[in-house]
Amino acid sequence: MEKFRECWAEFDKDGTGLIKIKDLPQLMLNLGEPLGWDSSFKNNICKQDDYLEELNITTYNSFKEYLFWDVIEALSKVHLVNTDMKSDSTGAGRILSDEDIYHNTDNSYGGEGDKKLLKK
Repeated sequence: MEKFRECWAEFDKDGTGLIKIKDLPQLMLNLGEPLGWDSSFKNNICKQDDYLEELNITTYNSFKEYLFWDVIEALSKVHLVNTDMKSDSTGAGRILSDEDIYHNTDNSYGGEGDKKLLKK
């Protein structure tokens, strides 16, 4: 978290909690693994764009900026999923959405007691 905060501060000099969308690729390169990018992303704009699109991070100020907490949340989720998939010795890991994991028997989103774990 400290490394992420330091890298973020390079682009958020005023401490607003926002950085320009165009600065995120360089932040990711500066950050490095495990939350950021390895050197294979350095000159690969297509790979960078694909990765950032998959993160689906909310934008602010007319699609010009990202918020600190949104970015760290998205990167943390990806890291956790990747870590979990690497630890799956069968290699059969897949990303599950909330709809894949929980099924509510009356199609409402009420109490926790209504949710049933689906096994696929």
